[in-house]
Amino acid sequence: MKNQLEMMKKPWDVLIILDACRYDAFEKLWSKWLRGKLTKVRSAGSCTIRWLKETWPEEYDLVYFSGSPYVNTAGVPAVDHAKDISFCAIEHFTEIIDVWNFGWYDQMGTVLPEEMNKAVLNYPTDKRMIIHYVQPHYPYIGRSRCYIKEGSALFRNKVLGLPRKHRNPNFRPFKAEKDKRAAYKETLDLVLQRVSELIPHLKGKIVVTTDHGELLGENGIWGHPIDSNHPALWKIPWFEVKKQ
Repeated sequence: MKNQLEMMKKPWDVLIILDACRYDAFEKLWSKWLRGKLTKVRSAGSCTIRWLKETWPEEYDLVYFSGSPYVNTAGVPAVDHAKDISFCAIEHFTEIIDVWNFGWYDQMGTVLPEEMNKAVLNYPTDKRMIIHYVQPHYPYIGRSRCYIKEGSALFRNKVLGLPRKHRNPNFRPFKAEKDKRAAYKETLDLVLQRVSELIPHLKGKIVVTTDHGELLGENGIWGHPIDSNHPALWKIPWFEVKKQ
């Protein structure tokens, strides 16, 4: 299996990140919305903080459109105290667009993909860019809305200096595992649709990939534990877009 870090060294102009995107789910859905070449690669980390730290160790002259508060202009680092790792985005990227802030939809506790598209179109740039969508990371925003955790919402509050509080009143946890898996696939399908709508407005070589995969009940585990060795977290898509 090829390594994502090696693929990064090849020329690209736009890197689209679909947070927590499994290879097998992407493989089943991409042809509905996109044209291009899919390659299976190995991620640099099983969670976003580890991926950021391993993938972007230096300074980079690019624009990062961030749907995740882990990448912010406030200088608040993303930290995992248990593993003693942190990543402060302003030390690594020339420009960061805080879509996680102005594009936040409080009722769902996330940034919807259409808000990410608006942000990219409203901030034109000639620099290389990273467009980091939250989806298909939870909360799931398809027909079967499913709320699992508040991690991103709580870290967003920390960055903004807001008190910790309960969010996402419109979401409900699912009892059946198959329903959660269906909600994940619905969310991936939706974000792929929005990506397909943005691509005609982008220039240059476009790649769609992810930071890490996602566990959907394997061994009774959901999400993406840091430094887990499960292949569903490390095996990810690298998709080179062919414009129509």
